[in-house]
Amino acid sequence: WAARSAQALPVLGKDAADLAAMLAGTSWSDWEQSRQAAQAAEEFCARVAAELRAQGLSSVPGDWLWALGPDVQMRISDPEIIRLNVMED
Repeated sequence: WAARSAQALPVLGKDAADLAAMLAGTSWSDWEQSRQAAQAAEEFCARVAAELRAQGLSSVPGDWLWALGPDVQMRISDPEIIRLNVMED
């Protein structure tokens, strides 16, 4: 359901939903399908990283989203959001 909900997001929503569908349909025992799925995931991460920088939410270079996360978090100014535990669902 998360992928279906993501499709309605105005920025990268369709891309996220398409990637989720691709990953769900990937036969991970098939080397070529696995390679294509991994490449699609890497390309999506690069688009997300570029969008974060374009919106001024991060200035960290590169496409590794784990590295951008702390920079995004440090820019949050809403006290309610700051108090949220990022590891909770």
